[in-house]
Amino acid sequence: MLNQRLSLLVFAFFLLCATPVVAQQQVITVGVYNNPPKILLDDGELTGIHGDLLLEIAQQHNWRLVLKACQWQQCLQWLDEGKIDLLPDVAKTDLRSQRFRFHQEPALLSWSQIYADRQQQIASLLDLNGKRVAVLSDSVQQDYLRNLAQRFNLNVDFLPVASFDDGFDALQRNYVDAVATNQFFGNQKVAEAEAAITPIMFLPNELYFAIGKDANQSLLTAIDESLTALKADPASVYYAIIERWSAQSSESRLPTWLWWLVVALCAVLIISLVFVRLLKLAVNRRTRELQDSEKKLETILGSVDAYIFIKGIDLTYQYVNDRVADMFKRDAEDVVGVTDYDLFDLKTAQQITDNDKEVLQTGRRLARHELNQIPGENKTRAYWSVKVPLKNSDGKIVGLCGISTDVSEYEELKQQIEQLAFYDVLTGLANRRMLLEKVMHHYKNSERNSALLLIDVDKFKTINDALGHEQGDELLRQIASRIEALVGSSELGGRLASDEFYILFDDLPDDSVSAQALVQTRLQQLQQELSTRYTLTDKQQLITLCFAVSFFDEAETAEHLLKAVDLAMTQAKLVGPGSVQFYSSQLQQDFNRRQQIESGLRAALV
Repeated sequence: MLNQRLSLLVFAFFLLCATPVVAQQQVITVGVYNNPPKILLDDGELTGIHGDLLLEIAQQHNWRLVLKACQWQQCLQWLDEGKIDLLPDVAKTDLRSQRFRFHQEPALLSWSQIYADRQQQIASLLDLNGKRVAVLSDSVQQDYLRNLAQRFNLNVDFLPVASFDDGFDALQRNYVDAVATNQFFGNQKVAEAEAAITPIMFLPNELYFAIGKDANQSLLTAIDESLTALKADPASVYYAIIERWSAQSSESRLPTWLWWLVVALCAVLIISLVFVRLLKLAVNRRTRELQDSEKKLETILGSVDAYIFIKGIDLTYQYVNDRVADMFKRDAEDVVGVTDYDLFDLKTAQQITDNDKEVLQTGRRLARHELNQIPGENKTRAYWSVKVPLKNSDGKIVGLCGISTDVSEYEELKQQIEQLAFYDVLTGLANRRMLLEKVMHHYKNSERNSALLLIDVDKFKTINDALGHEQGDELLRQIASRIEALVGSSELGGRLASDEFYILFDDLPDDSVSAQALVQTRLQQLQQELSTRYTLTDKQQLITLCFAVSFFDEAETAEHLLKAVDLAMTQAKLVGPGSVQFYSSQLQQDFNRRQQIESGLRAALV
């Protein structure tokens, strides 16, 4: 009996030992926002590049994932508050590094791109001026584009959206002209949204999984271990995931050269593992940093709206970015090794060469305007060119680097602004501001004798009321045209106010009698030409004008001069249509006396 009990106990012990022990799974709460193909929920299941990668890592570390769908802003807030443990697909920034913690090995490389309505002609950052652009709220794209727009003084209306889907929806509804997103999502949506891929690429990013600031570091350590192992194996599920999701959109395929780059990197890693095992970590880190730097630099130089180049000590091109190659309508390789004399006309090449030699000889930075004649174009373009010397480790100058920005549109805009500031829109003549500038300059700097003629259209309001404002404007244009044809090389004709014109007589004889006689002669010519009939509404209309003259030596300041000629015009109007009145001190005294009498009468009535 005792033997039977012992047998049962032994059997029970072995049975217990044979029972498999199931390790307790660690529960990880994951925030998921819709950003295909990088991460999304499909019928409640986690998928996408980051999603499939996280499922693989979770399987390796026996994690149980609890998924919580959220918008981007909500995801960041939940991670900050500890409501979720992990958030995939996060670009590391200085601000986010203060709020969250990230692992060391990047999970994915990405960049941002502008997608636009096909009707919009957007080829560079300057083309965003005056446009509406949708950006993900509180994203790195929003901060970068806003800062870039401020730096280039661009008027861009940014529309913050909760998700990239909302951005493309706003584009389809014509709420915006363009949308900024990562290239994975944008290339997948571009066909559906009937949008266009612009050449504007920016912000090459490394994407990570993020945890809260106070969360357990072991979660990131486990992710780093898995990523390092997966990326070291060219046949791992890591590359299979990326290839599978990239193949779902023909437009989102990675460039062939990038795959060759990955293959080369993996080959270097394998060789390092075999021959230089002890140096594997150092070589891997240095190689990755170099490749990342090259890709970032290539992306930045290719997307910057400037002409960037490097020249050797012999002034032959050693490097040009895509903008320079496009300008010459050549491949970049065809530009390398030639000089500016092979690309520009003689005058332009000589100007550029002189500036380059100054940089190489002085060893100092040079920034100045350049006017260049571009091959195949008839007009000259303006560039703001900055050139700096390049030195080797010994401090010897070995070449120069140049950055040229096309400011032709800016210069044209300056001319337009100046035209609006100093010339009348209706007639094209100089305006009141131009007159004031000339008069004030005369009183400050000139010793020449000058005079100001004021011309006023008689009964202009009656003409407007009878024929309409359009015909009134037409009359002003015809008068302006005659004045412009009559003014001499030392005279300035302009429009002072609604129905008032002026002519500034400069460089008159020093003798006041001769000067007045010359002005009288010019007055007779002007009266004869300006007082003839004008064609309005297909009919000949007889127009009369009053003339008032004041010499500069009769006033001490520009303000006094304008008051004097106004007083003379008032007197001419009192005399009647077609009158001429010269300003004199007696005219001023009579006016002052009338003012005193009128003031006295008003005081007496009160």
